[in-house]
Amino acid sequence: MDPSHLKLFRSLEYVNLALNNISKIQMPRGGLEWLRKLDLTLNFIGLDSLEESIDNLAPCRSLEELFLLGNPCMGIEGKGDKKAGWTGCRAYIIARLPTLKSLDGTEIKRSERLIAVRQLPALTSELHSLAEECRRKDLEKRDDTSRASHVADEEATHHNPESRTKLSNETFDRKRAKEKQASANLPPEPKTERESEREHRETVQRTRERGGRELEEASGSTAQQNDGKIKQCNQGKYKFWFEEESEDDRGKRKSLLVMRVQVPRYLSISLIDADVHPTFVSVVIKSKILRVVLPVEVLSDQSIARRNTSTGYLELVMPKADPDDVLVGLGHVRDSSVKATPKRVGTAASGSVYGDAQQATRKGLGHSLLAAADANPLKIVQRETEEEAGTSHGDDEPPPLF
Repeated sequence: MDPSHLKLFRSLEYVNLALNNISKIQMPRGGLEWLRKLDLTLNFIGLDSLEESIDNLAPCRSLEELFLLGNPCMGIEGKGDKKAGWTGCRAYIIARLPTLKSLDGTEIKRSERLIAVRQLPALTSELHSLAEECRRKDLEKRDDTSRASHVADEEATHHNPESRTKLSNETFDRKRAKEKQASANLPPEPKTERESEREHRETVQRTRERGGRELEEASGSTAQQNDGKIKQCNQGKYKFWFEEESEDDRGKRKSLLVMRVQVPRYLSISLIDADVHPTFVSVVIKSKILRVVLPVEVLSDQSIARRNTSTGYLELVMPKADPDDVLVGLGHVRDSSVKATPKRVGTAASGSVYGDAQQATRKGLGHSLLAAADANPLKIVQRETEEEAGTSHGDDEPPPLF
């Protein structure tokens, strides 16, 4: 930090600069008049800069506590005795700073100060000679370092500002890499309801656009190139199956194809979109696409979608285009004279469909495919089960699913 920046902190009473790369104490002009405690433990203040550092501390008239432990001028404890230190450093600092009451946590007594003041001229002369010797050693060390091509791995590193900076940067890089790895392993944050609905709408729009293109390819000139096949998918791994039902419509028998999809029971209807075409069905459930080729041709404009209030299953009720089309197992037989072939059954939970995919283009379906381009998405309604519709038990209906 530039000493001039400390002018903004003239009211500071305690400054802790321990474990830094400070080699010389610097203060703004006039010092910090309210500074009472200064901690410079484990820095790099040597004998060559000690006199100038104390000169910069002298204007601090309120300084009472000073910590210089672990600096080269005070001596660094190694395996043996103290090294690279000066035994007269404590007395020199006490004599130069008359307001100081404690040095390195040790109280300064009156007798110790009187002795230090009396020895100050001799201590100053000794400090000058030691500073010159320290500068000469530093210069020789720099020359040796510049000649050396590399440092062996087994060689001990020197305790200096460069090695401390390098060690600090390596520690910071390891910590940042560890935090990055930990954040990558965290589960993603759950999406809000508004985000889920927006993603669902975008997926529905993309699905309809893609379904329209595939329908045009199946009914146009590109059907021969792409074999006229609808691409099936089950991104949500939803289980589904087909069933046949029949009902009387004004005295006429009406054959129905019912597709049931096992969706979550309490999933909101706003997150479900169903689109029925004559030869395939496209359902978007919470941004997950389920596209299945139908085993028989259906009337898409007369189809309905409903929701079972007890199980939550989605039911697509689709009238057959040809009431004579029947399902044998999972196979499709158009004519009774044609022998039904066995069909391979897949596992819906693993993403495959029940039964092999039927081709989107069949004989005589050209007009139906063209009319399917105008198919509208179905409105999903709630369906009551037989038990719920009966009045014998007198139980209240379960609340509708949203």
